[in-house]
Amino acid sequence: MKLNEALKAVGAARNLPVQQRSFLVCGFEPLHLPVFLQAEYASRFVGQALGVEVGLFGDVLGNVERALQSQATLAWVVLEWGDLDARLGLRSTGSWSGPRQAEIVHDVGQQLERLRERVEALAERMPVVLAPPSVGFALAGQTSGWQASEFELTLELELARFLVTLARRGQIRVLHPGRLAAESPAALRGDPRMALAAGFPFSLEHASALSLGLIELAFPRPVKKGLITDLDDTLWAGIVGEMGPEAVSWSQAERTQLHGLYQSSLRQLSEAGVLLAIASKNEQEVAVAALARTDLGLDPQSFFPVLVGWGPKSEAVTAILRTWNIAADAVVVVDDSRMELEEIRRVHPDITCLEFAPKDPQKSLALLLELRDLFGKPVILAEDALRAASIRSGAAFAAEKGSGDLQGFLAGLGGTLTIDARKRPDDERLLELLNKTNQFNLNGARLSAGEWLRLLADDAYLVIGVAYGDRYGALGTIGLVAGRIESSRLHVEHWVLSCRAFSRRIEDHMVAYLFDQSGCEHIRLCYRSTAKNKPFQEFLGRLGAAAEPDRLIDLRRDALALLGALPHAVVLARD
Repeated sequence: MKLNEALKAVGAARNLPVQQRSFLVCGFEPLHLPVFLQAEYASRFVGQALGVEVGLFGDVLGNVERALQSQATLAWVVLEWGDLDARLGLRSTGSWSGPRQAEIVHDVGQQLERLRERVEALAERMPVVLAPPSVGFALAGQTSGWQASEFELTLELELARFLVTLARRGQIRVLHPGRLAAESPAALRGDPRMALAAGFPFSLEHASALSLGLIELAFPRPVKKGLITDLDDTLWAGIVGEMGPEAVSWSQAERTQLHGLYQSSLRQLSEAGVLLAIASKNEQEVAVAALARTDLGLDPQSFFPVLVGWGPKSEAVTAILRTWNIAADAVVVVDDSRMELEEIRRVHPDITCLEFAPKDPQKSLALLLELRDLFGKPVILAEDALRAASIRSGAAFAAEKGSGDLQGFLAGLGGTLTIDARKRPDDERLLELLNKTNQFNLNGARLSAGEWLRLLADDAYLVIGVAYGDRYGALGTIGLVAGRIESSRLHVEHWVLSCRAFSRRIEDHMVAYLFDQSGCEHIRLCYRSTAKNKPFQEFLGRLGAAAEPDRLIDLRRDALALLGALPHAVVLARD
């Protein structure tokens, strides 16, 4: 983005409501960087504005403290080598010659340790997006420019230790140097004229690319949930119906390694909780035999469902979406046939269709990188590992439930709810539930990570998580209620339940717990109808409450009598 474009975008958003308040922590003069951040935000979120507060020049440690005391709900920490030791920047005349290099390494290590402590404290208050130094210090070092000196490599090692430590923290996101390099070549990043004259180290082009990366980390795009793959010339090389299960290949020895890399990528996605399925035009028997080969790059049980036949692939995709109970816009289809992809796209226009090009290594590797972007998550939660198993068990649950005695069936499940009223800032599952659940959702309200952390820090605020398991397996944490008690009335501001837990009466247990533990005779729900929360509306109907749009709904304790006997055991989580 050009600077004039950024200024125009920021000017257009000047009178818009500020949806996010952020603090830019750096030691250099930020100059145009806030403008690019605000412009990228405005282009991503039309009709909204980003507030960016900045600190003092030359005081990176103090600026972390200022961010901690600010009203921001998000912090950007953008470091340059001069912030770690002034002698590594252009504006210092301090010596970086041989005798001083050991001293510089020591001082950089000390500064990084001080930064680590302060940034970790900041992350307890708000999410932190951290950009490592991106403009090099090519003047320091006694070797020729083609030879990396021990001094330079030692500094890079100190920095790497610092970044690894912070990357382990759930609320800290570290900008990937390699991805930034793809957008902004190293030789074009610095602007010595601006660095010397104004203390701003970046070229405008690099400031724009850096801002784009920071916005991508702070406001990640919705993550895809499922991938449907073809088999022939996609999962493996060859036509299994013609060659036979033992003749298809995916190895370097067979010169079909691209398919092996694709299998490895699918395995990584599966381990991260991504749903995998197969839609293939083939004979069922030979396809299953090939999937059973012991040298396959992932467990064939990772795929569910596996739909192999000769009908239109769009029909198979429709059936898979129904089994998964997720929308088409959360799913990716990978196939080597453009014709098949187009047929799927006509029926499901919101689905993401990607072509696998086995004869073009560059395109194939670009596809695998795109899959990383589409499915990548900052952290892998315990519930991610349970997702595929819960889809399988959900199908078995639905089949066995049938149309018989539902109460007797539920009572025989051996179900247990674990209710957790502890407020744990490091547990990201509850916020994920709140921001992704649509059907059983009190009002559709979403919160940023910074807003969520502020609520957790409020002693008067109640946050209750609900986990569930029965003889079909564990579902993990699938429910959330949050609110506060005011004037002997429990005001519920957020209430969600994952669709994976539907039909088990878990919501009945949740409302009973709220009355019992709060001691209140009334629960006030901040209800708002949405395009998708009909299941919550139906729940209100079972409690005798009219689900009129956009109003406060009061539930009385005697509404519990309408629910009858509850089927599951309830335990409370303890430290």
